[in-house]
Amino acid sequence: WEDSRGGLGGDNIYAQHVLASGAVDGAWPADGRALCTAANIQHHSQLVSDDEGGAIVTWQDFRSGTGYDIYAQHVLASGAVDPAWPANGRALSTTSTWEQFPEIVSDGAGGGIITWEDLRSGSAPDIYAQHVLASGAVDGAWPANGRALCSASHSQQSSTIVSDDAGGAIVTWTDFRGGTDGDIYAQRVARHGYLGTPEVEIASVTDLPNDEGGRVKLSWNASFLDLAQDANLVAYDVLRSVPPNVAAGMAERGSHVRAWPGDGFALLPGDLVAHAAGAGVYYWEYLTSISAVHYLSGYSYVAPTLADSVAGSNPSTAFLVVARNSSGSMFWLSRPDSGYSVDNLAPAAPAPFTGQYANGAVQLQWGPSAEADLAGYRLYRGTSASFTPDPSNLVSTQAVAGYAGTPGAPCWYKLVAVDIHGNESSATTLLPTATLGVDGGALPRETSFAPPSPNPAVARTSLRYALPRLAAVRLAIHDAAGRLVRELANGSRGPGEYADEWDLRDASGHAVGAGLYFARLETAQRTLVRRVTVAR
Repeated sequence: WEDSRGGLGGDNIYAQHVLASGAVDGAWPADGRALCTAANIQHHSQLVSDDEGGAIVTWQDFRSGTGYDIYAQHVLASGAVDPAWPANGRALSTTSTWEQFPEIVSDGAGGGIITWEDLRSGSAPDIYAQHVLASGAVDGAWPANGRALCSASHSQQSSTIVSDDAGGAIVTWTDFRGGTDGDIYAQRVARHGYLGTPEVEIASVTDLPNDEGGRVKLSWNASFLDLAQDANLVAYDVLRSVPPNVAAGMAERGSHVRAWPGDGFALLPGDLVAHAAGAGVYYWEYLTSISAVHYLSGYSYVAPTLADSVAGSNPSTAFLVVARNSSGSMFWLSRPDSGYSVDNLAPAAPAPFTGQYANGAVQLQWGPSAEADLAGYRLYRGTSASFTPDPSNLVSTQAVAGYAGTPGAPCWYKLVAVDIHGNESSATTLLPTATLGVDGGALPRETSFAPPSPNPAVARTSLRYALPRLAAVRLAIHDAAGRLVRELANGSRGPGEYADEWDLRDASGHAVGAGLYFARLETAQRTLVRRVTVAR
């Protein structure tokens, strides 16, 4: 409150603490703690909690004798004035004109943001603001004597301030720039004293098509500081949310856990940032930094996810993009956004697939799949080459290659590989050798190679062929110049129909470019070639 115990015409600023019980806090001086007893008048005091049981108080101050200035002081929960702050308060704006009617809000880090009406541009007031840190220092990133929030023509007055919950504030006021009637305007002053929205906006988090999952494309719009070539923006940090149990495991393995927001540090690979929000603590894992180019309007990054979307579960991963300066002492956080990844690629069909039938028993063999995300194999049995695999004719679900059974009657078999996300390869069809009398199961009369399907191919294509007898088979993809791109099969195969998948990747696992390719099927008796057009 304003207190004239020092004499009429000399109002000072005092404060007192009343407990929840209704008693005055005995640790504080009787009749209150003097926060400012400087010369002349101090009044229009406003305060905000320091979130530690004390408060930051601001007021307009006439100690100069030539006009009101804006000051602030910090009183601790103990009732003592913070010794780190100057006696009689920290000067926030001391121009030679009048600054008056201050309002204050917490900055969320023990300091405060103060706004006021300011006459430095003439007889009509404008709206200014200043940031005082918890240490009692004025924020050096803000201009001396405050940041102008509005200096339009005519009067701006009756300002009110609220936190933006991101280290800045939103200020509204009555504005007479339009003439005699007052209108309502507002402005945001963000962290570090920038007007508007220096934070980036995440535009999308989308699954990458035609991959094995585990990745999304994170895209964001550049900060206006980037396009303005502001020296305080040099990079964008990309962070990924991790559950507390994952964060605990990472910490046990040596990851550093930093406090949030934690002004004054730059993140390092493997760092975790702990962010307290409400009753919970959220953890963000630092992934990478991307340099600000200063002419791009947007950026993107292929980011890893923690899990893929599968049937019955659609786990999203949240991401955060932080625009910052070179040291990390100035930074702006985007709003988080999330997306999920999908394994879009089925495994290649098992090959080679061979088998023998005798006296009611069957022995089947196939080459182990090299797929990194393989879950296992599904084996189906039917009475003709054209039977459709379904749960009713499923013989075995297993993780290892090879099968032995006693079906009694001779049968056709279809084999698929399955990955951990439930994707199933195309089926490889087999009639085991020495099999006779299968309904509709006549062996192919000659080696044949069907046209690839689909063709043109965008993600993958199926290569179907038939063999009349046991043969050494080689199936390979060549480019238009005849160079080997990838070998899909090389080994012995029994008589029957086969379908091998090409996922449009080379032997190193890289996606091939658009263009014309040739699928070449070689046996001892003949060589067949089919064209495949890859479209991207």
